[in-house]
Amino acid sequence: MKDFVLEQKKLNDITIDLPEPDPKIQITEVRQYILDNIQVAFAKHLPQFRKAFAIGKDFAKKITNET
Repeated sequence: MKDFVLEQKKLNDITIDLPEPDPKIQITEVRQYILDNIQVAFAKHLPQFRKAFAIGKDFAKKITNET
């Protein structure tokens, strides 16, 4: 169980950096600007999310089979 927690902790250590907008360009749709950048960050970290999901699924199977 300790190995699972340590691996999940490592995989879940994600930092999403929003780039500073160009001060010369006025952002009229702030919400859309943030959503667009979060989508890029999510896509960048998708392999980590998938691995964390798979590890969690395997761990859940082990726990339910042991009880």
